[in-house]
This record gives sequence, C-alpha cells and structure tokens, in this order.
Amino acid sequence: MYGYEDIFLSAPDGKLILGTGLIKEYYVPLKELYLARDESLEYKIKSDFYFCQEHNKIHQDIYAPLNNKDGDNFAFLVFRSNPADFLFPLINWWPLPSNTAETLILRQEGNEVLFLNELRHKKNTALSLRIPLSKVDVPAVQAVKGLTGIFEGKDYRDIEVLSYILPVPNTSWYMIAKIDEKEILDATRSKAVYIIVLAFAFILLFTIAIAFLYSMRQRDFYRELFTKEKELRETHQESQITLYSIGDGVITTDKTGLVKQMNPVAEKLTGWTESESKGKPIDEIFKLKNGKTELEIDNPVKKVLDSGNVVEMSSHTLLVSKSGEELPIADSGAPIRDEQGLVTGVVLVFRDQIKERESKRSLVESENRFRTAFQYSGAGICLTDIEGKIKIANKSLCSLLGYTEKEMVHFNLNNLTIGKEKLILQSDLNKMIANEINKVEIEKGFVKKGGDHVWTKVHSALIRDAKNQPLHLINQIVDVTLMKEVLEQSQKQREELQSLSHHLQSIRENERMNIAREIHDDLGQMLSFIKLNLSMIEMKMRKENFEKQIAHINDIKELISHTDKTINRVRKLVKELRPEFLDSLGLIPALENHIDDFKKRTGIKAEFESNLEEEKFSKELENAIFRIVQESLTNVARHSQTEKVQLSLMKKNEQLVFSIQDFGVGFNYSPQKKYNSFGILGMKERVLSVEGDIKITSDVGEGTKIECSFPLNNHNN
Repeated sequence: MYGYEDIFLSAPDGKLILGTGLIKEYYVPLKELYLARDESLEYKIKSDFYFCQEHNKIHQDIYAPLNNKDGDNFAFLVFRSNPADFLFPLINWWPLPSNTAETLILRQEGNEVLFLNELRHKKNTALSLRIPLSKVDVPAVQAVKGLTGIFEGKDYRDIEVLSYILPVPNTSWYMIAKIDEKEILDATRSKAVYIIVLAFAFILLFTIAIAFLYSMRQRDFYRELFTKEKELRETHQESQITLYSIGDGVITTDKTGLVKQMNPVAEKLTGWTESESKGKPIDEIFKLKNGKTELEIDNPVKKVLDSGNVVEMSSHTLLVSKSGEELPIADSGAPIRDEQGLVTGVVLVFRDQIKERESKRSLVESENRFRTAFQYSGAGICLTDIEGKIKIANKSLCSLLGYTEKEMVHFNLNNLTIGKEKLILQSDLNKMIANEINKVEIEKGFVKKGGDHVWTKVHSALIRDAKNQPLHLINQIVDVTLMKEVLEQSQKQREELQSLSHHLQSIRENERMNIAREIHDDLGQMLSFIKLNLSMIEMKMRKENFEKQIAHINDIKELISHTDKTINRVRKLVKELRPEFLDSLGLIPALENHIDDFKKRTGIKAEFESNLEEEKFSKELENAIFRIVQESLTNVARHSQTEKVQLSLMKKNEQLVFSIQDFGVGFNYSPQKKYNSFGILGMKERVLSVEGDIKITSDVGEGTKIECSFPLNNHNN
C-alpha cells in the first residue's frame, strides 16, 4: 500500500474505526498527542519507533488529523511503516565485504542503552537489547554520554572493536559504525587504511543522507545565508572597484607594514606593479625624501602604526619612484581599524603636485592682473584689516579723499568717516565672520583732506585665508554726493506727499465719523420709533375681534421683522464706518471687539496679545492701526485658508509694533514686485501716513506675516 505496511482510521481517543484487517484493535490517545504536538508540524504527527506485541515487530506510525468545517478534529488517518523494510536494510548495507562490520542505532532509556535495529551477531535484539550505562568501555554507552568520533572499546559481545559515533540530527538516536579490531589487524596496513577511509566515507555519506531529510526545514536559512554572502562578495567587489577608481594613488598595508593592495594611479607614480609589491615592506615601495634638504623622510606608515592617528607629510615631500625619478607629492596616511577599533593596517593616499604648482603660477599671474585692476579701477578701493587699518589703497580712493597712497596707509578708515560710529557696525562684522552674510552695503560720509565732506556708497566684503579664518576687508567706495542731494530732494517731496496723504486721511476719517453719527442719531432713532409704534398697534389690535386681528397682525409682524433687520444693518454699518469703542473706550478695546466679531463671523481662531493698558495715542495713529487690523483680517478670511491667526500690539522702546501672522497657504511675495492688491496698497498707504514702516513676508505653504512699526515721538497723546 504505497510503501506503507498498513493504513487505517482511528478515533481521537485511539479506538480503531476502520482498518484493512491486519490489526484487530488499536488504542493510542491521539487527541492528547495532537494537542501536545509541535506547532511547526501542522498537518501530521510522527511517532517514535515502538515494538508491537500484536505483530511481534517494530512499527513507526504517522498520524494525519481529519478536521470538520469548523476546524474540530474528529478522526486520524494512521499510516504504519515497518523500519525493517526501509531503514534496517540501509543500516545493514556495508560498502565492502566484512565478517564483523555492522551499523547500530540506539538511544538512552533510563540508566540503559536501548538498541533499535536487529544486530548482526545476536538475534531478536530490536528494541529489546539493553546495556547498562555502567559499561563505559562499550561504544553505545559512550555515544549516549556525548562522545562523537572514533572510539576503541568492547561491543555488546564483549569483543574489542573500532567504532565511529555520530548523533542522528534532531532525534534522540545515535548511530555507531563498528568493526572488530581483529579483522582490521588481519589485513595489511594499506588495506586497513583503505577500509577505514571507506568506512568513514560511508558513515559520512549516510550522515549526509540522514541530514538531508532535515535540510528542507532549513533551506530558507541557507538561502538567506547565501544571499548575505553574495551581498558581502558584491560589497567587497564594489570596494575593490572604488579603490581602483580613485583618482589619487592609494596603497594599503597590513599591521606590519607589508603592502596588500595598490591602485593603478599608485602603480604609475611609484613604478611598481601591484603584483610586484604585494607582501613587500612599504619602505621598499614607497620611498620619500625632503625636496629642500635632500634627506630621506621616515615612511608615514610607521608613524601611523606607532601613533594610531592620521599623518600628513610636508609640502616639500618628493616620491622616489622605482626608476629613480623624483615627483613632488602630497600624501597622508590613516589607520585602518576593525569593528573593535584595533588598527589592522594603514591606507596611504597621495597625489602628484606638478599640476598644483602650475596652478600656483597661474595664481600669481591672476594676482598680478588683480593688482592692475585694483590700482586703475574707476571706483575707490582699499584693503583693511578687521579693525579698519588701511593696508593698501588705490589711486581712485586717494584722489577722492585728497591723500597720497603713503599717507593713506597710516590711517584707519574708521577715523576718516563722518560721525563716531565705525564704518562697519560690529554686529554686521560679526555676521560676516560667522558666514551669515557675504557683504555689507552702507552709505557713509568721509572727511577729505582740508575738511570738506564727501558722501559715498561703501561695499565691504570679508576675505578669508586658506583655513577660512578672517583675513582682510576689501572696501569699494563710490562717490554718491550728487546722488544723495537728489535723494534728499526726493525725500523732501515724499514728505510733502505724505503730509498731503495724512491730511486726506484725516478728512476721510472725520467724514466717516460725521456720517456714522448722523446714521446713528437720526436713522437709528427713526427706525426705533417705527418699531415702537408698530408694537403699540399690535397691542391695540389684540383687543379687537379675531377676524380683524388676523387681517393685520401678520403684516405688522413682518414689518417689525424687517425693521429689526434694518436696525442691525445700520448698527453694523456704523460700526464699520467708525467703531464706537474706538472713540469711547480706546484702541485696545476696539481691537478686541473687532477680533471677537471676526472669530464669530469666520470661525477662525484668533489670538491677540498686547502690553498696552490705558495708553492713548494720536487719533491718526489709532485710526491707522485699527484700519490695518481690519484690512489684514479681511485678507486672512478671504485668501489664507488658515485655521489660526496671531495678532500682537506691543510697545517696544519708543515704537509701537503691530504684527499679524496666519498659517495658511501663503504666496510668493517680493518687496520689489508691484502688486495691484488694494489691501496691500491701502495698508502701505496708512503706514506711510503715520511715518511708520511695514514688512511683509510670505511663501507658498508657509503662511503670511505682516509687521508694522510706528514711532511714538509724534503720536503720544
């Protein structure tokens, strides 16, 4: 039956349900066996070898659970096999004819060793022959005590044998291959060796065959191991490719200074091939000398191995190649460390400096050209140290200030400027040193020789040395005296226009206030009077009969409703034209009231912060700030798509600073770009009308922030 001795069906309690007739009864508690099974064996359970009293032979059963659609186990299909058919012939087979050789399978049971298979020299031993563990000279006893490999002892017949012991993987069984020593000694030495080799080969092959049965469970592990090994090999190949692709010469050594690898650039510079240099001392391959003293230089590998640190050679180092040619190089050595941080070798990196020297010559030529351009530039240029002391000044600057070049180099540029402040503020100088800004552009007046003044535009930039440390300041000074006079005249005109704008704004606010008062005092009172009279009519009509009431009350209610809407609209219009809080309570209450209305109307969370209490400012400033807040919140509601807005009005020093920031979509804002938005233009106009400054910052996805600052010297009330 498909290689099985018998197949039958058993209940979970072990009772026989259906069989082929080869067995009469069967009782094994398979349900308990199934519940206690190894979860990795999901579909079948295999029994150990056992001796069957009914058939007087050894069996091994495989139990396959049968489950219903709910997953409950209701029966087991039992496949019975006879190891005498598939296992014992394999064990008893021997590669060469022998009178005494045999293979044993055994395990420990209590204080005894139990033999599984039928023995060659003793009958009826399968699962019945037992040897006590006290017989330590028996190979079977040594096997269960953990010994593996070759062992000389006495077998179950008390005869001297030579055995080889191995455990059967993932089982409690052990396998022993043995042969009588007498049979081995009877043959010649070469034949004995041959037989032992073959015996060991058989045992090895048999062990491999047994292990193969379990290898399927570990194939994923080995596949992963293979993949990792492949990745490691590819990483090693990439490292080699990287090494051989580097544009500088690279040589690696072991911890004793012997060459391990050398890339093509290193081969070209040293004259040695990688195959020639491998295993040779680095001193023989990489010879150095001082280009000035002509003395030999210690190899950097030795210094790195001694110190464990990176070592760089001087700029005068020469490499002596295999042919004796001397090449100027720049090189460095670094330690190679393992995972524990121990130095396992050194890597040398060096390059040819011939092109660098050519570059230096080009740099000198470039410097000469710069000096020519410096001296004959139409703009005044000077080089100063960080403190402002003049190092060199060109002819244009000397002509501008009226001094000779010899006189200029004795001055500090700060002492020639008008005013007590330095040419460059210390804060701006610190920013240049910290690389926060590249240059400083300022307008500054200078005192010419003789006492006259000249106004200039100064562009100052920081020059650093090779180590990125601040070295000099280069200052370009352009005469803008005439331009300044034109700008001053333009500024005067601008102030006149601002004054006009302020006047117009004041007239507009007064007009709004008058309109608001008239609407509130006249129209509001009239509408209230209408509402009161309509209410009285309604009360009178309630005393009339039902038919007359029905004819008029509904109409009167509708009139009252329209009147209420009209009154609310008038109040809102009055509030927009001129908030009553602004005149009665002051700027802060008016702003708080307007912000509360904004939150109720739009649902946007608005936070307002101020350090002002009951301070009063000029009407012009309060009007401007209130209108800017109105326009800002209107823009937030229309365009920002934000859920939150923050407002603040703070008194800082002698300025009043207002800011509003949303966290919405933002837009690409540039101060140089012209915007047609009446909101932005209106805010700028109001800020300028009270001599303030406005700053707008925005970017897509970053929200928008508006900051306005107003001087208080002209607006304190």
